[in-house]
Amino acid sequence: AYEIRLSLVGSEMCIRDRVSTQSTGEIKKKGLAKSIGVSNFRISDLKQILDASEDKPVVNQIEFHPYVFNRTKPLLEFCQSNGITVTAYSPLAPITHFVGGPLDPVLEKISSERQLTPAQVLIGWVIAKGVVPITTSSKKSRMEEMLQANEVNLTADEVKEIDEASANYHQRIFWKELLD
Repeated sequence: AYEIRLSLVGSEMCIRDRVSTQSTGEIKKKGLAKSIGVSNFRISDLKQILDASEDKPVVNQIEFHPYVFNRTKPLLEFCQSNGITVTAYSPLAPITHFVGGPLDPVLEKISSERQLTPAQVLIGWVIAKGVVPITTSSKKSRMEEMLQANEVNLTADEVKEIDEASANYHQRIFWKELLD
């Protein structure tokens, strides 16, 4: 028998139908899933659920990388203060979608000094922010690289260097019209 451990409600439902706060709790109460999570929910969307339902989402999955950090920080802090785990999709965007940005030299420097790949540095940064990274790959070598990244503990100075290099460069892949 299969068991659904997490039902993830996407923000497109929230926008289109103003997702019923009861529906998130109903999924859990009916035993259809053990936990409820959301994706791309803003603070206002989360407040709507928190105010109207006993069952808060356990996860908010959002685009998260250094180039969205400044605008995402209030949402991250809200989630963390309400016990909602943030998971990051597209954590490697600076090296997969925005090559040539101001973060490149910093990633190269840290990678070289620590004998890591830029991807491992980015995953280490995400983890340092208290966020759970989500990556995908069909290549065994990339999967191993990402598993090793879980052991990366960036120093406070390295995290600050990444923050400062990306502070004035905002780039988002998804949901630009809603979140920017």
